[in-house]
Amino acid sequence: MNFNWIKLLTIAIFLSPFATYAKDRVFVTNEKSNNISVINAETLIVEDTIDVGDRPRGIGLSPDSSELYVAVSEENKIVVIDPNSLKILRDFEAGSDPETFAVHPSGNIYISNEDDAKASVYDPKTGKELAVIKVGLEPEGVAISPDGERVIVTSESTNMLHVIKFPENVIGRNTESNIQSGIMYGAIDSINGMIQRIINETKWKNPSIIVTGGFSELIKSELDKRFIINSNLTLEGLNTIHNLISN
Repeated sequence: MNFNWIKLLTIAIFLSPFATYAKDRVFVTNEKSNNISVINAETLIVEDTIDVGDRPRGIGLSPDSSELYVAVSEENKIVVIDPNSLKILRDFEAGSDPETFAVHPSGNIYISNEDDAKASVYDPKTGKELAVIKVGLEPEGVAISPDGERVIVTSESTNMLHVIKFPENVIGRNTESNIQSGIMYGAIDSINGMIQRIINETKWKNPSIIVTGGFSELIKSELDKRFIINSNLTLEGLNTIHNLISN
C-alpha cells in the first residue's frame, strides 16, 4: 500500500460514523467480529481489539474524551469504555437496535433506533432515557450542530432528514407542536420565575446562578439572567461527597 492510499484510508476512517479518534488512537467498530479495533494513528497498526457484544455499530467520545461509547445494536445497549486503559466501564440499555449516535456538547447521546423508527436521548453517565422522538423508517445517521441547538437524523427507507430543535413559537401549528412548546417554554418560565422570586426575596443584587442538568445546554439561550453552566454539577457533587466519605 503506497503512502497516498494510507492517507486516504486515514481520512475515510475519521469521517466514518463507525470510527472515532482519541489521543493518537483510532477506534473502529467491527460488526461481523463483534469487537472494536484500536489503531495507532501514526503507524496505522492495530494495537488491540476489545470484545463488546453482538454487532457493534456507532462509536463516539464524550465531550472531554474521557469515555468511549459503542452502540451494540443486536444487544440493544451502549457500552462505555475507558479510551486510555481500554477497559469496559459499564453498559446501559439504549432502546431497540441502536445504530448510530452523536454526542451532544452537554454530554447526552442522541441515538437512532432503527427498528422502532425513533431517535432516543440518553444520559450516558446514568444510563437514563431522557426523551424519545418519532422519526422516519429505519433511522441511520445522526449529527449535531456545533452549537448544540439542532440535531439531524436521517431515515433510510423514507428518504427523510429530520431536524430536532427547540420550538420556535409558543403557539404551535398542531397538537404535537403545542405540547412540545408547552413543555419547553413552561419549564423555562418556571425557572425564570423561581430565579426572580429568589432574587426578590433575598434582595441579592448580583447572584451567581448555576444552570445544570442534561438539558441545560438546550434551554440556556432562553434564560433571562446571566448564569454559569455546568451540565454535570450534580454528578460532580455526588463524586465529591463520595470521595469525602471514602477518605
